Amino acid sequence: FNLALAKNDKVWQGRLQTTLGAILLRQEKLDTAFEVLEAAKTKLPRKDLPQVFTQMGYVMERRGLLSKAADYALEGLLLGESLKDQKAIAMAYSDLSNLFWKQSKFAKGIDYGLKSEEVFNQRGIADMDFSFTLYVIGNNYLALKDYPNALTYYKRALAMSERYQFYNNLADIY
Repeated sequence: FNLALAKNDKVWQGRLQTTLGAILLRQEKLDTAFEVLEAAKTKLPRKDLPQVFTQMGYVMERRGLLSKAADYALEGLLLGESLKDQKAIAMAYSDLSNLFWKQSKFAKGIDYGLKSEEVFNQRGIADMDFSFTLYVIGNNYLALKDYPNALTYYKRALAMSERYQFYNNLADIY
């Protein structure tokens, strides 16, 4: 970060602040995380903003403000669609699926989860976010007592997480 400051590179300052915001979020320093993400947002080009919106949504989710978290997911979705950014689109759908699950709106959670899965499949990259999406779809199916589909999605999430050693996801899936 000091090098980005010394070179007056606003974009890299913003990118590093986005990463710092994500770290602070995981440390449950929600107010500081949100402030850092707000600062990052002012320094980044449009193409980097979906990731900031995702992290801001996570802060709101941790605060229990699910409606506000959904607003950030929708903002990320609209921007992702305008940028034709598959990762941003898939993440927004995944976040909405998770938020619907938390609100006990399981059918909507499945709908958005399946949209996310479709975009992740088109993207062709098996990353931790894709694995988490499969897990969330499983959660929604489980809540509807559709045990065969829940198990199918949990197994897929598990296989991907074991293959690429996504330890955070493995703990959730098990």
